[in-house]
Amino acid sequence: MVDPVHCRIGRVRMKSGGAEVRVIDATPPRTKFGAALMMNARTVATNWHHLAGYVMVGWDRAGGYTMGWRYDPKDGGVPPALLPSWMAEVVRREIVTSQAVRDVIDSEYRPPSCGA
Repeated sequence: MVDPVHCRIGRVRMKSGGAEVRVIDATPPRTKFGAALMMNARTVATNWHHLAGYVMVGWDRAGGYTMGWRYDPKDGGVPPALLPSWMAEVVRREIVTSQAVRDVIDSEYRPPSCGA
């Protein structure tokens, strides 16, 4: 594993007019959102004895995004060609399906009335 390096480069444009590279400061803002980001990253990193890969995506209101990922193709458990659709399904299940199930359970569950 490569040791993290702190970098203060804001923006780089390739001379040939190619892709633009942006390095975003790795220190999240000291807000509740930033604290939750660090807590979630720490949880993922420490709850697995052998982490075979991760994907982290952050986005802004304008639809811009940044992404960091690492994947061990020898021990990843998911074929590299299927990784994008597998990740999409994991996100869909965790964000959309789980919330829909909670909503249905909350709307259908009626606690027993006391003393009736």
